[in-house]
Amino acid sequence: MRSAGHPIASALLLVVALAPASGAQFAVGTNRETTKTAVSNYRVHGSFALDEVVRVRVVDGLLAPEIVAELPVNESVRLEVEGSPATWVARNRNIGGPYLTLTRYDFDVPAEGLWSTSLTVRANGYVALYAQTGDVASGTRVRLIQSSGSLRLTVTEGNGGGVQKQTLSVAAQTLQQLQAEQPDVIRRYVAPALRAVSGTHLLKPGAVDVYRLFPQIAAAAKPARALEEILPRLDAPSYAAREQASRDLSALGPAGVLAVLRRPRADLSEEAVNRLSAFLASQTNLAIDDVDAARRDPYVLLDCLADDDAAVRAAAKDTLAAVLGAPVAFDPAADEAARNAALEAVRRQVETAARPKGPVKEKPEAPGGAAVKPKVWLE
Repeated sequence: MRSAGHPIASALLLVVALAPASGAQFAVGTNRETTKTAVSNYRVHGSFALDEVVRVRVVDGLLAPEIVAELPVNESVRLEVEGSPATWVARNRNIGGPYLTLTRYDFDVPAEGLWSTSLTVRANGYVALYAQTGDVASGTRVRLIQSSGSLRLTVTEGNGGGVQKQTLSVAAQTLQQLQAEQPDVIRRYVAPALRAVSGTHLLKPGAVDVYRLFPQIAAAAKPARALEEILPRLDAPSYAAREQASRDLSALGPAGVLAVLRRPRADLSEEAVNRLSAFLASQTNLAIDDVDAARRDPYVLLDCLADDDAAVRAAAKDTLAAVLGAPVAFDPAADEAARNAALEAVRRQVETAARPKGPVKEKPEAPGGAAVKPKVWLE
């Protein structure tokens, strides 16, 4: 913490109701202006860098967040987050263990924007992510609950009269499964909400995904040579040697992914191909069945602008400009801070041009009521 404020009275505790059973209707939500007035009365607890407040990772397909700032107990306080124009509120309770909620308010975004985003962390891996557009009468509420090692995503839509109808309720074992089954909801709401409260793009495409989209990007010589050294050991007689070769392959990272994707397989043994496929499977976040269609998806291309590889960013920028039919103001070679700032403007450009209109439609179930299983792509 950088500095501390002086206590003043807290005025309001905002409570968001849990979503009911699918198809139910209910009145829920908070009004933007009322909330803005209420939180302005909270005392400022201090000034922080965002990573001094919250750190979020994805581990084994599930969220692993930590709210790391020291917070007063049983009091809602405002936090000044360096470089953020938003209003941040934190609450630390003890209800059978730590019960921490961090909320970001972007009061000045357009009506369709996410103006309220909150992250709740409790014991035993319980996490709740909540995002809201609109107000009591209209808008959308998205809630992602992680509990007992699984996830449930619900979406409710307003009818303009203060009544919300649930339009989506799906369960999944991992975030990757949710991405495969509900890509539009993830891109439109969940990924932006996670990015808003964490400052990082946790659900961006994996290395396999981006390099499949842009086949013009060639593998670098050094990882390609390292791959050739590893390949004979992937089917070595010794199991320990094969396992070590797989670990060495993983250590090549995204550059190794690119080398594997660009290397023919015809001369390799079945064991080597299987181990290469397992490596690629660990480096993908999207289930892409139609690469050409994904390459025309502005949201996928927008995600690619956040990739660590400048070659991917450059290819994504050119492709996105062609898809939108308009220039994209983004410098792939700029430093990270400049790129992140430019991404916000590009994101608004994409949302204006390409965001789907109307209510989110529920994904149909498989015959017999079984959950639709995500498709896993292996090279």
